[in-house]
Amino acid sequence: MPNISQSSAELYEIFKWIVPAFGIAAVTVFNVLAKRRFAKITGNLAEKASTYRVVMIPVWAAHEGATFFALVTYMQSQARAVEVINPL
Repeated sequence: MPNISQSSAELYEIFKWIVPAFGIAAVTVFNVLAKRRFAKITGNLAEKASTYRVVMIPVWAAHEGATFFALVTYMQSQARAVEVINPL
């Protein structure tokens, strides 16, 4: 059976780089795509509002996905830390 504290430290080192990279990449890519789509918006106010809503949904999903991923990895690393401190 592997040492839990060593496994937790390795997991922390991996997530320490992956979580910010994933968040920055997701937000940047979707913001760039949204700006490109905004440049093409024409028409009256109702069409612009509808297009804005359609374009912003994936951007908000990227923010939410990155945040959820960070939360899950944080909870995973904390669960392993509790196992090290208070084994069952």
